[in-house]
Amino acid sequence: MNSEKKSPPCACCKDDLLEKSYRVSMQGGGYQCQLMLPAGYLQTVKGQAFTDERLQLALAYPSMNPLSLTSLTEEKILFTVDLIGNAMKQSLSSMAMDNVRQLMKNPVQTLHARHIGRLGIYDVYETVDPDSNLVLSTYFTRDKNRNLVCFQDGISKTSATRRYARVFELTYVFSPRLRARQLAIDAELTTLLDSWVQKVSPAANPLR
Repeated sequence: MNSEKKSPPCACCKDDLLEKSYRVSMQGGGYQCQLMLPAGYLQTVKGQAFTDERLQLALAYPSMNPLSLTSLTEEKILFTVDLIGNAMKQSLSSMAMDNVRQLMKNPVQTLHARHIGRLGIYDVYETVDPDSNLVLSTYFTRDKNRNLVCFQDGISKTSATRRYARVFELTYVFSPRLRARQLAIDAELTTLLDSWVQKVSPAANPLR
């Protein structure tokens, strides 16, 4: 990820951090993307989470204000945006569904999976580790554009993956304490990304 302006102002200008925006660019999968990113988000990463293809930020829920990537608060959401370009490439959420279904077909595997069924808008699966008797749940649903969204419980975190606007792969991680709000979190993150993206177009000099 490349910034076309100088570094944002110092943190003492807190009132300006979410008002001033800086043009940054991403390039990957044969596409380039122009974003206008508020200065406050740039302040938190200090260049460490920027690559041509990836943007990674930490946000506070429900304000969605920027946090340090190393923050330990339970309200933290770690949000990763990958520019994949190729809409035909299998999404991470689709891979997760394939993986859990493959586990169901092969009982010899160390891990076992079972289909729980429908729970409201979710199609629910459980993965079981017989050795530790650990049971993890995975929830699949679709957004209004029929994109598959996957929420997966972990021991100390919940993670989500989804394709968005055909060219973005989104991954976000949050505390299980926020799992009841996961659909709201998904809506907030996609709305935030919409507000940042200015233009997506084929790259003049594709990376690959």
